[in-house]
Amino acid sequence: MKQTTAKNTLLPIGMGLVLSLGLVATASADQHMEGGQGEYWTNNDGEAWMSTSGECWFNPAMEKTQKREECGDVIETAEAEPEPEMVERTERVSLDAETLFGFDEATLTDDGMARLDRMANRIERDWEINRIRVIGHTDRIGPEEYNQGLSERRAQAVADYLQSKPALSGYDMQVMGMGESEPVVQCENTGGRDQLIDCLQPNRRVEVEINGMKTVVEQK
Repeated sequence: MKQTTAKNTLLPIGMGLVLSLGLVATASADQHMEGGQGEYWTNNDGEAWMSTSGECWFNPAMEKTQKREECGDVIETAEAEPEPEMVERTERVSLDAETLFGFDEATLTDDGMARLDRMANRIERDWEINRIRVIGHTDRIGPEEYNQGLSERRAQAVADYLQSKPALSGYDMQVMGMGESEPVVQCENTGGRDQLIDCLQPNRRVEVEINGMKTVVEQK
């Protein structure tokens, strides 16, 4: 009997691997064109593999960890934050006398000292000081001469406390009392003394005016 020799039908290992990769890559490219979102395949130089039609190949079984503009991804770029700069400024901060003192008093409360602590910290952080003015104001209740003295005592109490802070101890402060001469509100005396006191509350204040170079971030 004549024996026949079976022909080897196996492809060389190398050729089979190349064909397998080609089939998977082609499938990946087709899925990309349908909106796939897998991880891109890259060469040794980190460049994305592309099909002959210019589509990036990707592995759909992997989670995408990067975006590539050449593959059609939208790359969002954050706008650079504006840099802080020093500018010359004069700013006046109004402090409510009811927070700083008791009614008709010139001794700082705990809340008042805490408020001035926060102010001193901001001045130290943001300012190169040229000048500080502290200006006291009262309402119109009571004799004018008494109100003038009260406004001066309150302004002095604020200045003394600010100067007790290490960051501000080296600065001379101009202290002024304006009494009742610069009200910010006018009130009719028609509802009794307590209502009038409440209405005139904005007039009872101490203003701290700062002049110098301040660190600011200008919004474009």
